[in-house]
Amino acid sequence: MKELSDKNLGRPVVTKYETVIGLEIHVELATKTKMFCGCRNDPFGALEPNLYICPVCLGLPGSLPVMNRQAVEWTVLVGLALGCEIGFPENRKQKTENRTAVRHPSSVIRHLTKWDRKNYFYPDLPKGYQISQFDLPICRNGELRIRNKELGEKGIEITRIHLEEDTGKLVHPVGKNYSLIDYNRAGVPLMELVTEPVIRSGEEAAAFAELYQLVLRTLGVSDADMEKGQMRVEANISVRPLMFASTNPKSQIPNPKLGTKVEVKNLNSLRSVQRAIAYETKRQIEVIESGGTLVQETRGWDEAKQQTFTQRVKETAADYRYFPEPDLPPVTFNDRKSEIRNPASPAGGPKSENKGIDIEDLRSLLPELPWEKIERFVNEYKVNRADAVRLVADLPKSRYFEAAAATNLPMQPLVNWILNELLDLEIEPAYLTELVSLLADQTITTKLAKDLLSKMRSSGHAPRSIIKQEGLEVVRDSGAITVLAAEVIAANPQAVADWQAGKAQALGYLVGQVMAKSRGQADPNAVRVSLQQILNKEGNNDISEKTATA
Repeated sequence: MKELSDKNLGRPVVTKYETVIGLEIHVELATKTKMFCGCRNDPFGALEPNLYICPVCLGLPGSLPVMNRQAVEWTVLVGLALGCEIGFPENRKQKTENRTAVRHPSSVIRHLTKWDRKNYFYPDLPKGYQISQFDLPICRNGELRIRNKELGEKGIEITRIHLEEDTGKLVHPVGKNYSLIDYNRAGVPLMELVTEPVIRSGEEAAAFAELYQLVLRTLGVSDADMEKGQMRVEANISVRPLMFASTNPKSQIPNPKLGTKVEVKNLNSLRSVQRAIAYETKRQIEVIESGGTLVQETRGWDEAKQQTFTQRVKETAADYRYFPEPDLPPVTFNDRKSEIRNPASPAGGPKSENKGIDIEDLRSLLPELPWEKIERFVNEYKVNRADAVRLVADLPKSRYFEAAAATNLPMQPLVNWILNELLDLEIEPAYLTELVSLLADQTITTKLAKDLLSKMRSSGHAPRSIIKQEGLEVVRDSGAITVLAAEVIAANPQAVADWQAGKAQALGYLVGQVMAKSRGQADPNAVRVSLQQILNKEGNNDISEKTATA
């Protein structure tokens, strides 16, 4: 960044700007039905617009919403994975008056969340309001730690995670002066995560979004496909100058005053997240340095032009009005597993009186989380950390690896094949294990292994079966290899001359020629030995002939 100076002091007082970023990430949950009605939740699979709609999701008079319990439970699950607190504890008076607590002193402590109406007007909002959550979100105060070679390790604090319903979708026909509205998406469960403004670069923001996406997929609550809009990232960006704590230029400290916040929308890829933040940071600094004034606004991201553009100016931060939702009761959570059962019910029967969502029951459903799996791959399978991260980041490949890893083979070669050679996962894991085993005990060469992989993909057969059928065993017969080596030497006099002149790489070329001639079946070590023997013999003969002539 450009350096600024204070003429009055005669020394630079500001050397850099600090970017301050907070993220809002909206995720469409993959429930079977919408958030508050029984309409199918499949906006991308609908054969035509406005197919999955009803009076409830359209907000028609006389219709009443009913909460989708699974959406709430999945949101709790995400919160638990990110170390969040769930709900807000009831006050003392409520605890005292709670019948279950009085009747059963050992019962669970209950927590609350509630629903609110977020009133604003958008053409794709059929009700004129959105059922959302204002002051009592489902989850709060969590953290997600990002870690990579460039950024190091950093904890990104999570302010809240709440649930709401998605809006419809505007469709803009090309060349027309009107827009159409598809309400198939209206009412889809939409989970929103909000971070604290602790992110300092587009790279950090993208790393957070990528890891969060992996968590969602690991939990199975959403595909989180950004291109489809199943996961939408919005970045709140501001810049502020760094100050000197002293005359020492290395003693930079953050300016306590935050800059004007600008919200950037339409970020539908991790790359767009990085580029939009970089562009917006540069734009804001240029405005400040030119003496201009930044305004609080919502800007969009134009992928084609690689720049942000004004969408809507916000006069105040409080841009929406919230009211309590009158048609939905509060949701209660239990903070530990309740043992209270109806005495009249059989053992293990349904819980009595306690109608809340049990947090510990949901915690028991948490699968192995990405950072846990990385550590296990490193410690249990002895995979290097960089490859473990790549494996875990690709859920199908990580599952494939574990299916193929039931072997005494060193795991790193198996990982290398999965990451670098498998174009798809259509080959049976046991077949890939067999292939790597054959390569490890030198039954086949690397060249032959790659050829076998292609044949396995097209035929669906095991590598040993293909080797037997096509006679592809490694040739170790010294006589046969010597014949091939002699033929290659005779056909490549220039390479022979180069080798005799001291060019060691010429031998590698000759080895490659023999391997090609043997269709990759010759043992490369035996080939190298045979070539050297012949070349050394010919070299000695040349010396003897020159001596006799002299």
